[in-house]
Amino acid sequence: MTRARDLARLGNQNIISTDSNFNVGIGSLTPDAKLDVAGIVSATAFYGDGSNLEGVASAGLGTALNSEATDGLQVIYYTDKILSIGSTITIDPPTSTNAAYTQYAEIVIDADADLIIADGDDFIPDVLGLSTEGVTPLSGSGGRVRADYFTNKAGTGAPTFNAGLNVTGVVTATTGSFSGNVSVGGTLTYEDVTNIDSVGLITARTGIRVLAGGINAVGVVTATSFSGGTLVGTGLSVSGIGTISDLNVKGAVETVSVASTYDLGGGRVIIECDASNGTVFTHDLSNGNVGIVSLTNFPVRGNSVTTYSILFNQLSSQPTGGIGNTTPQTGIGTNITLTPSGVAGFTTSARVATASTVTLSTTASDIDIVTLAVHYNGSGTGTPGNYRVFATGNTGYRFGTVGF
Repeated sequence: MTRARDLARLGNQNIISTDSNFNVGIGSLTPDAKLDVAGIVSATAFYGDGSNLEGVASAGLGTALNSEATDGLQVIYYTDKILSIGSTITIDPPTSTNAAYTQYAEIVIDADADLIIADGDDFIPDVLGLSTEGVTPLSGSGGRVRADYFTNKAGTGAPTFNAGLNVTGVVTATTGSFSGNVSVGGTLTYEDVTNIDSVGLITARTGIRVLAGGINAVGVVTATSFSGGTLVGTGLSVSGIGTISDLNVKGAVETVSVASTYDLGGGRVIIECDASNGTVFTHDLSNGNVGIVSLTNFPVRGNSVTTYSILFNQLSSQPTGGIGNTTPQTGIGTNITLTPSGVAGFTTSARVATASTVTLSTTASDIDIVTLAVHYNGSGTGTPGNYRVFATGNTGYRFGTVGF
């Protein structure tokens, strides 16, 4: 009896109705389709492409341009450019996959919201690749994206930040490459850095502090002052009219070199003083009398003077006249060969004070100190007339007799 009563209800037009076009309505008195259901349709499965369904969230197809049209617009879709996230959400696909996606090209997260991507999962915006324009400018502050890794769309490289990247915390990287300028407002600290290679100029506005190892400079070092420590090197060269406002070198020591000699025959030698080895030399006269003094490899930069000091050690036995000189009359500076750095050599003579000669001692075991100053006027390195040589001598050094 109950079943018959339930079947009788199907005849109620408020439950099932038909019209002249044979449309059937369930819960609808005016059906406008073959089956018009006013309510929820629940089934174990649906078949077909679903292209004419309305109010169904499409997995990546978007919204139909006109859901009620019959001219094709009902199956042509669009997607808004921006997907707004107004509250904190977590993208966590089921265990059957590890990727979630959306057709939206841009994701906008409100200031008090987080977009969290679960551990081990991927989130892919603009999955259809429809975006052809840049990022849409927006006002206000944004939220946060929390994820362990960021990649490009293909998942094969780093993402591109077209407008730059502002980091308020610590940036940790294995390498870094910059094609433009790098500006650091605070302190740039390097730990365990072996080398800094700069193609251009390095400017340190408040100085450079080297804790150990020193500075090895190949080229010209220009400074307004030098101070402290020991200045060690093969020479200090000042280009042009060298004005140094403050040079404070403690414990500087000039290396003394043995002058090279070349036999001229007849007991005479050429004594060669090479400025690349220093400017102080020694010569033992037992190796031969000095016939020619050769001064080589001195710098020729602007209006400059290079001085050579030579310590002559006399013979241990009483020398005869002319020892150490071409002759006693002509003196030590009569025959001089100059060979500036990078210039062919030429011969000249030295100027001496009061037009006298600089002669060496004739007393056994004496030490004589002769200084030769080469002045270059800067008017042309290849012209002998642009060079002048000045000779001074302090001879006859020996122990005094007082107190012995």
